[in-house]
Amino acid sequence: MQRRCDPVEIRGKYLEPLLGRDLNRLGLFSWKEEAWQPLPFQVDERTPEGKMVLPYGPEANPQDGNNLLDPPDDLVFMVSDAGSNAPAPALQAFGGQTLEIHLRDPVKEEEGFVYLNWDSRREQRAAAGAKVKLVEGSDQVPYALEFRTGIVRGRLNKIGGKVYQTPLYDSWVCRPEAGGSGKDLLDAMKVRLQLGFLFDSIKVSFDETSLLGGVDSLKVGPVRAAGRFWMRGVLPMGLKSPRAYMDVYLYDTLVLVPGQFRISGGKRHVLSSMEFTVGYDLSGEAKGMKFFNSNNLGGFLIDGRMSDCEKNMDTRLDSWRVVVGPQGAMITASVWDESYKEQADIRVRYRDDLEALMPPEEEPGSMGFHYNSSLVKKLRQGTYHTLLCWFYPDHMYDPDRLRLEVIQEYLDIREHPLLIRVGPHEFPNPAGWPSLIDPAG
Repeated sequence: MQRRCDPVEIRGKYLEPLLGRDLNRLGLFSWKEEAWQPLPFQVDERTPEGKMVLPYGPEANPQDGNNLLDPPDDLVFMVSDAGSNAPAPALQAFGGQTLEIHLRDPVKEEEGFVYLNWDSRREQRAAAGAKVKLVEGSDQVPYALEFRTGIVRGRLNKIGGKVYQTPLYDSWVCRPEAGGSGKDLLDAMKVRLQLGFLFDSIKVSFDETSLLGGVDSLKVGPVRAAGRFWMRGVLPMGLKSPRAYMDVYLYDTLVLVPGQFRISGGKRHVLSSMEFTVGYDLSGEAKGMKFFNSNNLGGFLIDGRMSDCEKNMDTRLDSWRVVVGPQGAMITASVWDESYKEQADIRVRYRDDLEALMPPEEEPGSMGFHYNSSLVKKLRQGTYHTLLCWFYPDHMYDPDRLRLEVIQEYLDIREHPLLIRVGPHEFPNPAGWPSLIDPAG
């Protein structure tokens, strides 16, 4: 298969012959070059209610796992590891029980295969070929997520004499071996949130420097890291907002953040407006890169000076945006709940002006600063679902053109998902929009 960047996720309920078996005795293989190749994979356990079992962090719940394959569990691997259809004599080399997993690309009609084997004689061993890594932080050093094409680091905030490891990015590096510069290309991930209460007679604002936060619970496996982070704002008079949670799934070249928020109704519905801005102010190391999005395919040169084209850009909500150059590449996409889109004014903004300040600042001015701006008033009662996506392709830069096919390859994970067949079951790959860490919480 030519598709290379999709994660694949299969619920345990589709692996019926192996339900109840010891996870340590599972192995995943592909048939390549007339030989079996062992593959990196993991099984993420979930409780019967769907809550993921995460072994690390202050809210870790390893006691909820049983180390057996159960219907809610997730088998996870990468499509890039799939191989050919194995001949029957090759399958006889396995002991125990083997399931064939058939993958089909609905766009190019290509197919690939992997084979899940359970053998009571298989010894537990450390997984080889891990694709992601988490480096724990401290009061002086932020946590870092390391993957094949890059490194991102979290933001440290010191508030009230304490240091908080927030889930917001404060650094992005594209590895030289992935076609990047190895330099930090991000000044800051900027966040602005303003809430209006009681017909906007009371307004409360937060920014990235006034957010408390930290790791709630976490798992780092050979294919993906999955974790729940928490955030809360500091209100006037030292009060604190309720906790909000961010679920993060990190793979070898992509990060997916599914989310939801609820608006209650009745007399207690006092939220009258919400204005939310989130985006990326780049560092001086990004000078010379270009910014594109689905509504502005001509692109803008990042040089710290606003051109007429940049001032008159199409600000309508887009389906993707990208920063790309010899320093590296980052594609972002945000998926909004259709009901929310009906009620909100959502715009895409761009500011490339070193004279334009948006305090608090680390590097003065705005360098290729691209962001969403969303304003909604009297949001209707209901539950709203969102998805944030970060894609970090390798060697994407072409000085002569924007490689739209690379962008589409990542968008296809969700827009045209792989079709999976296991025995009598056939279903679309759900990994493009993963489940919440705790769907009920």
